[in-house]
Order: sequence, then structure tokens, then C-alpha cells
Amino acid sequence: MSASAYAATIDISVQQDTTLGNTQPDNNYGGNPYWLWMGDNGNRDYQVMFGFDMSALTSLVGQGEQLVINSMSFNAYNSYGDDTGPVNIGLGNNDNWDEFSVTYNSHGSDHGGALDSQIVSSSTVNSYVSWDVSTVGANEFMQDNYLTFFMFIPNPGTGDNWHNFELEEHDSSHEVFLN
Repeated sequence: MSASAYAATIDISVQQDTTLGNTQPDNNYGGNPYWLWMGDNGNRDYQVMFGFDMSALTSLVGQGEQLVINSMSFNAYNSYGDDTGPVNIGLGNNDNWDEFSVTYNSHGSDHGGALDSQIVSSSTVNSYVSWDVSTVGANEFMQDNYLTFFMFIPNPGTGDNWHNFELEEHDSSHEVFLN
């Protein structure tokens, strides 16, 4: 009996994204035409959600075959920052959301711990920042073909750590992607 193996590097663009802010917990910021607000500025806590349709990847897996992910990176274009600080990426626990109706109350903390953390500063403005999310396995999205990530800062409310990342609808040349 012989077995076949295939290897590929694939970029998957974000399907939907939104900012969730705790100062107006019944509203989201999905309608902002330019950027995703993320961080802590005074008593405001802003997190960002990203949704990825993984069906292009799962469609490559035939019956009886297994999808193995050796490495995965989450990449977001940093368009502004007013301070230097850590930005975490976490896996969302619920893939059932819509960028124009999700609220901070319903999803503001709907993620696990940090998969990776990067220091974001003036040196990363106008460039991509990458987080290693290799620990996310195929079992996270094989059931529903969807994957949700949250970008957030640790310990909100403890100081300024404010950044903007490109919104998917604003500039397709700078959209968030998985690799």
C-alpha cells in the first residue's frame, strides 16, 4: 500500500473583521472605513476580531486524508501606533458572528489566552506584524471551515497602548492574512 503526501504554502485572506470597544458595549465599530482600533487609551479597551474562511484549505483534503499544519502565521498591517507595547493574538471560541452586529458584550472576551505576543511600536508602523499561531491545529476549523482570532492587549486599563491596523475593506493590498 502506498501513501501520498502533498505540501503547500497558502495565504488565506481575512473574510470579516471588526473592532469591539467596551465604552459602548452595545455597538461595534465594523463600519469604520479605514482602520481597526485596538488597544487601551485611558479607560477604553478595544479588541479586534478576525474571521477566516478556511474552506479553500479544507477542500484540499480528500477522504481518508489528514490535514497537518506545520506552521501558521497571522499577519496584520500596522498603520498607526501612539506607544510601544505588547499586542496579543488569541483564538476565538465562537465562529458564529457577523462584523456588523457583533457586540463587545457578546464577544469581547470570547477567546483563549495569548497564542503569541509581539511588541508593536513606531518601528512597526506602515509594515506587517506577524504572530506565530502554529499551535492552532486543523481540528479547530475542520467542522465549520471557519477560524476566528482576537487581537488584544494584556492588562487593559493599565496604560496607553493604542494601535490601528488596516481594515479588510479599506485597502486589499494591506489586508490581514494567514500564511
